[in-house]
Amino acid sequence: MTRKKKKKTRRKQIDESPRQLPPEVSAVDRAAPFIVGFAYFVLVLTTVSFYDVYEFDPDEGNNLIKALMLNQGYSFLDEIWSDQPPLYTYLLLVVFKLFGWEVVYGRILTVIFAAVILGTIYDTLRRSYDHAAALAAVVLLVFSYSFVTLSVSVMIGLPSVAFAALSLWALVYWRLNDRPHLLVLSGGMMGCSLATKLFTGFLVPVFSVSVVLWAVMAGGEHKWRSVMRSSAL
Repeated sequence: MTRKKKKKTRRKQIDESPRQLPPEVSAVDRAAPFIVGFAYFVLVLTTVSFYDVYEFDPDEGNNLIKALMLNQGYSFLDEIWSDQPPLYTYLLLVVFKLFGWEVVYGRILTVIFAAVILGTIYDTLRRSYDHAAALAAVVLLVFSYSFVTLSVSVMIGLPSVAFAALSLWALVYWRLNDRPHLLVLSGGMMGCSLATKLFTGFLVPVFSVSVVLWAVMAGGEHKWRSVMRSSAL
């Protein structure tokens, strides 16, 4: 082989080698979901007037009363009637004990859950598609009917969706990275979602079928080992 051909071959090998992003670009890329969630959190706290609103929905009062009764020593379900699981009520109780018995702290907790939804949806879609699709989904969700109002209401629907979104996020990352603990995390977050409100239960068979299909499409044996290891944890 002549020297000229050797140079061409070497140049071709260099050109075809994978390119790595500069550290500052990859750092910003990794931080993007947190930036999206934090930006919405700050935007809501600074622009949405919810500090002096008496109630956005009658369910706010129900959730606040349940947390107050728990604090006074009443037992959930035995002495406190509820048609939904207790996780959000206990989270409210923790927040109120830490920061004080003001409605605004319960509403800020819901804003945090809303920020989690936007951050996880953005990260999930950018990994599955691209940044443009992820950003479009976030913008459409923010401007969807009642999303902002629900973001500042002491209600259990949005926190339940936030846990479900975390479950989906972990499931997608398990598919991409084949790490069993992510599958366990996905199941745990789905459990938290159901322990907040039962209406996300329809996602359980959807996610289960997705795990089976992804394992089959990934070539079978290797992915199934990951599923079995996760089940054993």
